[in-house]
Amino acid sequence: MTVTSCSLLALPAELRLRIYEYVLAPTQTLHLTSSATHRRAVSPRVSPQLLATCQQIHGEAHEVLYGDNSVCIVVDGQAMGAPAVAESRLPQSVLDRLQHVCLVVDCTALFRAHFVEVDFDTLGALIGLERARIAMVIRTGTEDDTPSADMRDALGSLIALILQRVPATASVEYGVEAGSAEADVAERVRVMRQQSFRKEQRIVIINVDGSELKEKAVKAVAQEEIEQGSKSGLVADVYAEYRRRR
Repeated sequence: MTVTSCSLLALPAELRLRIYEYVLAPTQTLHLTSSATHRRAVSPRVSPQLLATCQQIHGEAHEVLYGDNSVCIVVDGQAMGAPAVAESRLPQSVLDRLQHVCLVVDCTALFRAHFVEVDFDTLGALIGLERARIAMVIRTGTEDDTPSADMRDALGSLIALILQRVPATASVEYGVEAGSAEADVAERVRVMRQQSFRKEQRIVIINVDGSELKEKAVKAVAQEEIEQGSKSGLVADVYAEYRRRR
């Protein structure tokens, strides 16, 4: 039997690590997005196929992919009848390995949301999470824009639902830092949603300030007696119900 040597493994360990970082975590932030040619694109492009090269490379590189990156996920905060994160984008075998996640929650739909009907159970699969960042994009409008006012008042309840599924040991941050790749993702969502409204509607789409989100989260957790992590890891297969519907 012919044994094929791997030129990558012939390199010094420090140089291999630099290559892993370049291939798997070039900016340390991955955005699940789509493009004209790829419905399930990742920006910037990475090559997770490297992990399948051999057992040694997998052992050396998997921590770079799952630990060095902050995975930025745009979540429809008013989606009903669908998981918050699609299995085609992040299967459970990947969710449970992620260590840093930024959730950009899009709450710009026209109707008043009933957050208790939104299925966030998929987030309960983030059992390896060490740091979560929660950002929210909402609409504001005229004084009689009741749905917008109701939405803003209810943001704390939505955050509480998310916190229940975040491990109790994970740190939680609110909003996005100016100039960060995560802020760029939130801004793209804001601009895209703003363009969906006509100018005469006088609707303005904003990214909610982190201090406001934290204040609402603290208040909701106290009022609703929510414990962070109380629903983390409870569901063995978070996508099973949706597979049965197909």
